[in-house]
Amino acid sequence: MKRTLLGFFLIFLFVFTAGCSLSNSDINIVKKHSFSKDGLTIEEKINSEAGATGKVEWKCFKPIGYESDVDVVAIEADVTKTDRDKTRRIIKMQFLLNRKNKIIEHIYTGEKAFPYFPDSFASNNYLKDTINAINKSDQKEIIKETDILVKETDVQLYTLIINTSGNKTPYEYAINYLKSENMIIVLLAMEEKRIEIAVGSNLQDILSDEYCGKILDELAVPKFKRAKFSGGIKDIVLAICNKVLSDYKNIPLQKSI
Repeated sequence: MKRTLLGFFLIFLFVFTAGCSLSNSDINIVKKHSFSKDGLTIEEKINSEAGATGKVEWKCFKPIGYESDVDVVAIEADVTKTDRDKTRRIIKMQFLLNRKNKIIEHIYTGEKAFPYFPDSFASNNYLKDTINAINKSDQKEIIKETDILVKETDVQLYTLIINTSGNKTPYEYAINYLKSENMIIVLLAMEEKRIEIAVGSNLQDILSDEYCGKILDELAVPKFKRAKFSGGIKDIVLAICNKVLSDYKNIPLQKSI
């Protein structure tokens, strides 16, 4: 088991869908918010990025995983700018807004809008089992407990079951999907017989190497030796959920752009 340290500006790949009507009030909340010590608002920073010849288009989306939560929307600023070589490009900046408590998180900056994972996930996008290793009962419990964690905290937890990590090590495969300080990836690579827990930087004090090694040794290894992969993965996910929920007050919520 290893963990990784990520800077905030690494891309957080996230799935958005249309279906949220454009809301000027939501957009204005994001525009006028300031993360930075210099006091500039998000709108001022984005206009500065666009430059004198640039153009900014604001959009509103409904993020997948929050379909039933009317308070959560995603706001995107598409910044069209012209480089010195006259090349025009669009930089996307995406923010997650909770209308109820006005919490805003900067989740993405980049030149593309990516789907979070290349293939569809079960239920609320928390579990991707490409080889049907997780039985339906354990799937239901993993998704249920992960859903509680996501709704009660600022943490994203994804469980990924694959046949092989190919030309990457399982750990390299896992951290490829770790794109936020508040994200956790649990990966099982069957062919390599490896389970990895990749942990974002905001969570590393809670999910330390020592703790993750302990739950792997005590919960996963005994069941994996008996080929009970489904139960082993479920126990790991539930242990992580319980640990993070119990220590969540220590996780930093605010970041700087």
